Amino acid sequence: MLLFLFSFLAAAVFILFSMSFQYLVIDDLEQAGSRLLLPVREEEEFTIKYIHSVDLLPVYEIYECKEGNIRLKETHFYNFGAGMGLLKERGIYVEEGDLLKILEINEVIDPFILRVGEVPDQKLTHRNNEYSLVEKFGHGARVSFQIKKLSGFEILTAVIFAD
Repeated sequence: MLLFLFSFLAAAVFILFSMSFQYLVIDDLEQAGSRLLLPVREEEEFTIKYIHSVDLLPVYEIYECKEGNIRLKETHFYNFGAGMGLLKERGIYVEEGDLLKILEINEVIDPFILRVGEVPDQKLTHRNNEYSLVEKFGHGARVSFQIKKLSGFEILTAVIFAD
């Protein structure tokens, strides 16, 4: 009986560690080991909200996991601040009251790098949870966003050694 239990547990551990799972991996490029792992399914969305540096109004960038990549799906904002008007050429422009939206951008940007700051105050929303990037990585950090397949072993070690 003990041999059966040991064999079963060994097989379960082997299967778990040999399987891979899709994650949004956010790594601090300057501080090794500082990362955020979030499980993602195909076509699952996440949002990065930040404060535009010129007009100081919120901007929402909606991304999705598509075919193992991050795609910028749409952007919502309240004013054509510096750089925002350029997005009009990359999708369908819609106005909803004071809210301006660029839909169907569908641009692959995996990986992409973001400079974290207190003024833009970037917040990532994933599965109804909000993560403050400045609280997680610190002001001035350069972070990389990628979709990666991680083994059960990689996930377990990330949980054990999380900062």
